[in-house]
Amino acid sequence: MTEQQILRPGDSVCIDAVVINRAGDQNELRRFHADLHLDDGTTTEVQMGSIGGLVGWQFRSDCLWDAAEKVSADAEPLGRAAEEIIAWIEDATPAVIAAVVMVEMVRLEPQFRRQRLGTRIIAELLDVLALDPTETLIVLQPEPQREEGGPLAAGPERDDAVARLRRGYEDQGLERWRETQVYWELAGE
Repeated sequence: MTEQQILRPGDSVCIDAVVINRAGDQNELRRFHADLHLDDGTTTEVQMGSIGGLVGWQFRSDCLWDAAEKVSADAEPLGRAAEEIIAWIEDATPAVIAAVVMVEMVRLEPQFRRQRLGTRIIAELLDVLALDPTETLIVLQPEPQREEGGPLAAGPERDDAVARLRRGYEDQGLERWRETQVYWELAGE
């Protein structure tokens, strides 16, 4: 078991660069990946993990579900929820959603897990991408990973891990979208 490395006040989650690539044959979304590291004020860089998914800047909100489905079956529920949430927000408020970030994967080294770092990681990602948090919809769903990578198999261990992730999302202010497995937030709210 790896000893947990607790982040102290003043420590920062950092992203130096985000790699963005085309995501299949659709135009609404781009695939992104970024490595995470800890800036604790020393000259030693500590790798924390990575984040990846899809991002869209100029999109037709009624095309997100289809665009995400074209990328992968895993992205489809995120695209569906994003499309529904944007329609709901824009019908109920004068808000304009200018960007969407669909987080498909967050991998943290064992010593950084269970510290509720999700919103710090997302804030850093939005800062590096120069996205306005008040106009950016974030969607993600819990998908616990094995230590060696890849999703946990169905069973009690996975069920417990999903429950922990859900509690963590809710503790950080993310909301579950209706009866789906997707959680969301407007990062600036």
